Amino acid sequence: MNFFNRILGRRYAAKKHARNLAVHRNQMNQAAEIVIQESGLDLSAATRRERSVLATFFFGILSAHGMQHKLTPPDLHALCLLVLIDTFKFDETFAALTADECIRAANPGHHDTMHAIIHRGIDAHERLIAGDQKTFRENLQSLLAHFKNVKDASG
Repeated sequence: MNFFNRILGRRYAAKKHARNLAVHRNQMNQAAEIVIQESGLDLSAATRRERSVLATFFFGILSAHGMQHKLTPPDLHALCLLVLIDTFKFDETFAALTADECIRAANPGHHDTMHAIIHRGIDAHERLIAGDQKTFRENLQSLLAHFKNVKDASG
């Protein structure tokens, strides 16, 4: 293969990769919309805690999607940022902080509560794929109900 074919092949691969990421972005924005809808929350009136729980739960769905489609960690990070901004309406700074914290919490021992929420999201991905809306909704709403009853550390 000559030099020009190698360069053109890389450009084609990069364009194809970007096109594939656009497809995943659309799919994950749709999944995030389902999370928000099934939560029963109005995002504009939701507390920061509720929004964080939803985002962490979504990160589990995104992680499962990434494993299923063999996405790279940088691709997952980018998709997470985009969806947090697109659908969850986080500002760029809060989206970056949330994505980074979710990535760290995916490792056991960093933040056990977030780690458990991520795994609830991973399980929810399977329910989403299977079309089991009832179990998906129950899982999400029981999670939100739990955190609604937890007092802030400050009070």
